[in-house]
Amino acid sequence: MSRQDANAAFALSSFLQGTNATYIDEIYARYENDPSSVDAEWQEFFKSLKDTPADVRKNAEGPSWGRDNWPVTPRDDLTSALDGNWVEVEKAVGKKLAAKVQDTGSELASTDVHQATRDSVRALMLIRAYRMRGHFHAKLDPLGIEAPRDREELDPRSYGFTETDFDRKIFLDHVLGLEYG
Repeated sequence: MSRQDANAAFALSSFLQGTNATYIDEIYARYENDPSSVDAEWQEFFKSLKDTPADVRKNAEGPSWGRDNWPVTPRDDLTSALDGNWVEVEKAVGKKLAAKVQDTGSELASTDVHQATRDSVRALMLIRAYRMRGHFHAKLDPLGIEAPRDREELDPRSYGFTETDFDRKIFLDHVLGLEYG
């Protein structure tokens, strides 16, 4: 085989590389199910391979040792607070607040527990905003070249808090190392 032949062979198969193997396996499996579902050029290419349909499907499914539930998504409160899945956080915080009220032996109406839960979740959202975007609030331009901009997501009013709420205790569930903030 001459050098030109090798280059020509490479040019014809250069799209077959490890970075897109999964994509090609998926197209091939789609071709095996319905040849008309892929482009005519892919149809010609897959016809030339002459693989058995069972092997094609097996390759598209992935490795036999692969796990369906991997990677495991953490289900703790901190992860939920950081990934923005506030529904789960609200449920968890609501249960903890109700348990705390019950432990003290006092009675609270369900609306009060609901409001305390909403306040806790909003406070956690504000904490998350500062963790992610707090650098926008920092004074990083000591010469004052760029005019400071207010960031709505870093304003407590965006989360339903007013000045009267700043002195009120809100359950934080040990976020920032504090039970109440």
